[in-house]
Amino acid sequence: MSVNFNLISATLDEDVHAGIITDVKAIEAKLPFAVTLPTEEKVSMRGIGLKSMDFMDKCYEYAVKNPELSPKHINMVEFEKDLKLAKQLQVLMQHLVPLVDKLKDTHMIVTYEAYNAARSFYQHMKNAANSNIPGTSAIAKELGKRFHVVRSTSTTNSNSSSSASSSESVKTAARERKTEEETEEIEK
Repeated sequence: MSVNFNLISATLDEDVHAGIITDVKAIEAKLPFAVTLPTEEKVSMRGIGLKSMDFMDKCYEYAVKNPELSPKHINMVEFEKDLKLAKQLQVLMQHLVPLVDKLKDTHMIVTYEAYNAARSFYQHMKNAANSNIPGTSAIAKELGKRFHVVRSTSTTNSNSSSSASSSESVKTAARERKTEEETEEIEK
């Protein structure tokens, strides 16, 4: 994808943008029970998919038809509520997830296009600064901060630490050169 090739050329009216945010907040307000789980809890609950939903339906049917066989610790009212809500939320997600995926992909494209334009401007400023065009050196230097890695300059009394540190500095400098070369290659 090049700078001159825009896959998406659009704007979003500020009132429309604000209205969408209001709509999303209104949806969220209608789901006051919605929570955000910590990652470790999400991991422990993975594996509950469509096959599990069929299994839960069957268990619920059998439990309703055979109440005398159901364990006493199962609260059937809560079981029914959870099962119904799980199905409703699944339908909501079937509508919302594709929209969120579209937003993510659209965001990725327009961000990539804007970044390419920014990199082209930066490269132009670097070239202009190298040609001593007034005012461009400061701009190129400021924009170049984005690509510079801060190096640690701690000194030690030990020769082995010093040579290891020196070796690491050489590796860091090589990585920085490679990164800058790669980003300059992208610009071409």
